[in-house]
Amino acid sequence: MKKYSYFKTILHIVALCTLLVFQPFLAQASQATNQLERLSGNSRYQTMLQIALKFPAVVDNVVLTTGNNFPDALAGVPLAHQKQGPLLLLDSTPEFSQEAFKYVKEHLNKSGNIYILGGTVAVPDSFIEALVNLGFMRGNIHRIAGYDRYETALAIAKELNHSGSEFYLVQGDNFPDALSASVLAATTGYVSLEKSNYFKLKGQTVPASLGGVPLILLPSQGPIPDSIIQYLNSVSTNTKELKQIFHVVGGTAVIPETSLDQLKDQITRIAPDGLTRISGVTRYGTMEKINSLESRFDASWQDGESSIPVPHI
Repeated sequence: MKKYSYFKTILHIVALCTLLVFQPFLAQASQATNQLERLSGNSRYQTMLQIALKFPAVVDNVVLTTGNNFPDALAGVPLAHQKQGPLLLLDSTPEFSQEAFKYVKEHLNKSGNIYILGGTVAVPDSFIEALVNLGFMRGNIHRIAGYDRYETALAIAKELNHSGSEFYLVQGDNFPDALSASVLAATTGYVSLEKSNYFKLKGQTVPASLGGVPLILLPSQGPIPDSIIQYLNSVSTNTKELKQIFHVVGGTAVIPETSLDQLKDQITRIAPDGLTRISGVTRYGTMEKINSLESRFDASWQDGESSIPVPHI
């Protein structure tokens, strides 16, 4: 029961992550009302629906993933941010996933895209048939999957629009570090139009960008799978001068030094200082280290301060 409760809590937070990285106007509304709002329901799926309803009335994309395990959902946070749509949690069958279907039916553009994370064990084909029966085009329903959680995370990375120069590497056997890093990966390079215009007034050229880099899952035991090494070496091969940066999240108990040695030996375009570990003594210490990367989350530019933070692009 404790493990089940953990998963419930984590999946609530995953759904909230997509909200946190999506809507600048929500921050403005929060500042205007100066209130703390609890988003909740009687189940993880009802909580997910309350979070999704904070998005605009009509969206062009949604991301669907199982609500019964964490890996696909966490790896999918950057994708949901790039697609500018909510991450909706599914139960085992369409009949038990009425909250997600209610949102899709009422808020997804009929010509919009639906991204399903995970294989048929996680999200059976019956979900696709149910979505088609709601009037959505089969050609706009995209399954992004591999034969395990690591391959699915790779498939999600390939769906992302990114340069291939930066990655977050997290353990795929447990959720804490991936959870802490998911918003950071989703917002790397993100510059809102509002922020871009602010910098323009200050004489700086900072184009608006959705940002987002892959969150790659690694096993805690054994070598990094060949498929991951091959992907990291093949991405953006048309840019030969590209140097890659890898942020390894978590201590040696979750990602051993042997994995870092393997990256150094087998990644062909790793930057001289391109392999850094972000970790603390505990999962909470690692979270604190991630949160201390204030240049990623700093919003002091909104206050008109004389010292303008340079966004990480």
